[in-house]
Amino acid sequence: MDKGGTQAAMRRLRLSGMGKGMEKGMENREEIYDLIVIGSGPGGYAGAIKAKKLGMTVAVVEKGALGGAYVGCGIPAKALLHSALLYEEMRESGRFGLSAESVFMDFKRTKDYRKRAEDAYREKIAGWFRGLDIPVFYGTAQIKEGCRVRVKKAGEPQGKDQQREPGKLQEKDLQRETGERELCGRRILLACGARPALLDAQMMALPGVETSDSLMEAEDWDFSRIVIIGGGLVGTEFATVFHAMGMDVTILERADYLLPGMDEEIGRYMQRSMEEKGIKVYTGAGSSRVEIRDGSLYCTYRSRGKEKELCTERVLVAMGRRAQLEGLFAPELRDRLETNNGAPVVGSDFQTSLPGVYAVGDMLQRTQRAHTAAAQATYLAESLAGRQPSLLLSSVPAGMYLNLPIIPSCVHTNPEAASVGLTEAQARRAGCQIRCGVYSMEDNSQAIITERRGGLIKLVFALPGKILIGAQIICPRATDMIGEMASAIANGLTARQLMLAMRAYPTYSEGIARAVEDSGLL
Repeated sequence: MDKGGTQAAMRRLRLSGMGKGMEKGMENREEIYDLIVIGSGPGGYAGAIKAKKLGMTVAVVEKGALGGAYVGCGIPAKALLHSALLYEEMRESGRFGLSAESVFMDFKRTKDYRKRAEDAYREKIAGWFRGLDIPVFYGTAQIKEGCRVRVKKAGEPQGKDQQREPGKLQEKDLQRETGERELCGRRILLACGARPALLDAQMMALPGVETSDSLMEAEDWDFSRIVIIGGGLVGTEFATVFHAMGMDVTILERADYLLPGMDEEIGRYMQRSMEEKGIKVYTGAGSSRVEIRDGSLYCTYRSRGKEKELCTERVLVAMGRRAQLEGLFAPELRDRLETNNGAPVVGSDFQTSLPGVYAVGDMLQRTQRAHTAAAQATYLAESLAGRQPSLLLSSVPAGMYLNLPIIPSCVHTNPEAASVGLTEAQARRAGCQIRCGVYSMEDNSQAIITERRGGLIKLVFALPGKILIGAQIICPRATDMIGEMASAIANGLTARQLMLAMRAYPTYSEGIARAVEDSGLL
């Protein structure tokens, strides 16, 4: 423990009436935590809080601000998306008999709103840690032999007796004085997240080439044309924002359809929906290259064996995210960490090849969602505490030899898209005998009322048991509706059981019953 840490510890002992005569030799004492959590994003804070509530001693190491990149970029991005969609809805309000004159989007005020959302969530995390007396050590972590963590630029641990009263989160609460300390743990949880995948360094250095992180940090978006490389979650959500703001938007996707991680029918529907709005989408577009010629930014890509180029003002690189492992391990441990495509390899218990070191969330490069990281970390904390996990990450349906994932995937576009379990193609590749039920939302009562007609619900059932093993939805409120489907899959519900509870009228969720009926399994 460094001098500042020793003095702080002694101050706490004196306040409690203890510690007299204990100053001598205090420096040789070492606190061993049951769990050291590196990173305070959704996986980090969820794992730390759950472990603490289950009686474990916990410390958190954070190199930036509480909440990590999720709160720094994810929360503001979703707030911006909310603003953009609201702006789009206000401009279209005339069809509902409403008049909204002089509607415009003030980027500065929108950014202030995003910052308020970010600060509020960081304060919420800080409050949780204060209430549970979970210390936070600010600095970069390096894992050493024996589950030790060296923290550079670390400051005082934030314990319940040290933190300020609740209120506005101040910058001084996010960074501490420089220094070094070493923590010792029985186990380590890596929740370090991921960073955007990049083009080569020379192209990324060009003015106008951005990542989602750098775009969110920009003071202003002083451009009207943008090319987005990547048509997954990040690419499609940002395309929705840019289009709502009136920009000229082009998406380049290497796969044959958008949202390649989802069902092909959903991805192709999303593409048609975006193209109808005026967003240009080019699929099967690979080998992107960016350069500046004659003062203009050009993006070149290959499609059907031919090179094509686009002139633009900005390029957003949205090709996924890669695990953050740089500098995380001491030299003697680097070669012993098994990785695959740059991500730590973990077993079903989330333990890496290093005993006592676990990893969850985006850094595993599986389903990169905040709720996935939180669920994995909660599952892990309960397992380490010897408790029965309170949630399922996967399930084996009755009578089947299939490990079924039940983590929802959500895309907050317009319309929304969401899926859980297996797609039709995945189920067939797994050798399942299946039956699908599909319902077009054209005739849905709520879709007619809101004039948001279009979209579909697709359900995948395994035979002969008629058990639901997958659901894909694209329509308004899809990200809310997918929760029912995840619960149904986790509980092994059949087509008939899905119909036992009625759904309210008029709602989008009525479409679920119609999709079940379409399967012909009742």
